[in-house]
Amino acid sequence: VRSGQSLNSEAESARLSHGSVIEELKKVGERLHYKLITGSGPAAGWVSLKVSGKDLLVPRHFDPVPSPTDAKGLKFPEMYFSKNNEASEKRSYATAIEEYIGRLHAGQIVGALDSYPQRLATGQTRNGAPGRPNTPPGAYEDPDFAERMSGVRANESVLREVLREFTMPPPHQRLTKPQLEQEAPKMLPGEMYGIEVPPTLAHLEKLGAGWLTKAFRAAGTLSANNAVSKVVKFKRLPTTTKDAAGGAGPKAFLTVEYEVPDPSLHTELFIKLPWGTEGAKEEGGDSLWRFKISGTSDNDFQECCVYRFLGPIFPFRIPKYYFADICRKNTNYILITEKVLFGGTGEYLEGKKKETFAPYEVLPVAEKYFDFGIRDLRQRYEMYYCIMRAQARLAAWDVLGKFDEVPAEFRNMAMHPPAVGGFEWPQKSPEKKRNMNKRQGELFANLFVELMQPQHGQRAYAPMSEDSSFLQAIADCIRDASTWQDAIGLYSCLFPQMIGTQHRNLQSDNAYFWRNANGELDCGIIDWGGCGPVPFMAALAGSLTSAEGEILAEHEEGFLRCFRDEYYKECGIWLDLEEMLRQWHLTYCTYIMSCSVNIENEVFRQVPREEWASIDDLNHPHVINNWNARCYAFMIRSMMAYLHNGW
Repeated sequence: VRSGQSLNSEAESARLSHGSVIEELKKVGERLHYKLITGSGPAAGWVSLKVSGKDLLVPRHFDPVPSPTDAKGLKFPEMYFSKNNEASEKRSYATAIEEYIGRLHAGQIVGALDSYPQRLATGQTRNGAPGRPNTPPGAYEDPDFAERMSGVRANESVLREVLREFTMPPPHQRLTKPQLEQEAPKMLPGEMYGIEVPPTLAHLEKLGAGWLTKAFRAAGTLSANNAVSKVVKFKRLPTTTKDAAGGAGPKAFLTVEYEVPDPSLHTELFIKLPWGTEGAKEEGGDSLWRFKISGTSDNDFQECCVYRFLGPIFPFRIPKYYFADICRKNTNYILITEKVLFGGTGEYLEGKKKETFAPYEVLPVAEKYFDFGIRDLRQRYEMYYCIMRAQARLAAWDVLGKFDEVPAEFRNMAMHPPAVGGFEWPQKSPEKKRNMNKRQGELFANLFVELMQPQHGQRAYAPMSEDSSFLQAIADCIRDASTWQDAIGLYSCLFPQMIGTQHRNLQSDNAYFWRNANGELDCGIIDWGGCGPVPFMAALAGSLTSAEGEILAEHEEGFLRCFRDEYYKECGIWLDLEEMLRQWHLTYCTYIMSCSVNIENEVFRQVPREEWASIDDLNHPHVINNWNARCYAFMIRSMMAYLHNGW
């Protein structure tokens, strides 16, 4: 790389890395003036196209200039409500994949295929994201997004200082259920601040204002000349019944006073702990789910890190971080953030009684799988467009490298899907493994059919459950999805531009919504355990599947167009809608299978088979008062409603 066109001009000290993507600024003969898009090396300069007849640079194919959905003066998300009959040639899967695989092996997607896994692992590729394109005149612009971006820029320099002083804690240790039951009741120091982590809400309540002061000062959210002077109110949230506040662990609301009042400090706070290993569910105890969540994964620590390090630089609001820590010896952790005032009130569910809300006032909480209880009919579908926009912006900022300064461990990069170039396609699945998947599929299909029988859940799922051919079609899908689940999962990994950081459980209950001064819906995001790189359609399956089935059937293409357009607006990568729909439908097939997987483990575990004979509605107390059974039972109903819409 040289500074000028001439071969005698000053040479740069660094070279362009193999596989870099550059933009042509000017070409004179065999010399090219470039700007670096992805890879490493000088940001700009002059290079030769060939040396001794050997190509040093090869042209890369880019999709045609995109045409995002025309807003035509509409508010967000109205521009996505109706299908716009995009003029794209409909190709068979065989034709589409043959063309794509050809481009992939020709280096037109990620450069040299054999070196891509290593380049990805070392952060040398950003998958060709050129950055935010210019906004066409008259195009829709989010009125509040510029302010958010300004805040992010201010937070970036603060984050760098915090990261310079941070010491990485020891890695996660897998603990057996007996080990957890022995160690979890102990109050031991956390890894990040060295402050003892209370094992239960009861311990925290006894520790009081003194512990909170110590914790907030250590986290830097409270200055040394200020203190929590009083805990005014400590309210535990329900862990059972219809009003249960989630299934990840016990939670509480805290009202505090400070010695020195400060408008930047919230007096209403939210607390989250893991399930205890002792006591009943009502008291915050569930040793089985504690083992499933904390003993086998590191999602708890990652959620703490997302709030502390990534939240301030996300392209949307998340609650303000006050304190978080985890003890590796027993997996106890605590997370404290600002409290979201759902419905404009601190009483969580009380806000559902209100009917009018001021601009930017948070709307009532969307309870998990209870979208049908939201009074504002528009919100029932508009909130999923907000979720699509948030997921798209998150993915776009990731591929642009905006989160790269945050350690890979906090971004869950170890869970990155298999990198294209690092696996064989088509997949040659061993016959033994395929037969095992097939047998499992038969078991799962039979469980679904059993749940729909008259002596079990038929009345609760009527009238859909009374259509035998419809039930048979779902059972067949479960069998096929189980047999080919590995290939379906790997297929999405062929498309690196459709992989990025996503919230893996961004359903309506993990967001909070408000309307701006123009009446447009917007959202903030909560519950960050498991956030990380994932194929987009797999993440969207974890988001859109909480929508009512009829709404998903009507808006699914609009939801995907929203994601595509908003992703392009932030990073300049244009995704193929036809391919998005293909992957969405394939992923949905595996989602249907996953619904049936949990019939035995959760639905029949919490609501025994013999009890279903008396249940003629899913709102029956036996269902809605058991969190896991409720979730999976309503998931199945929404899935059936979505499929039955086109039956």
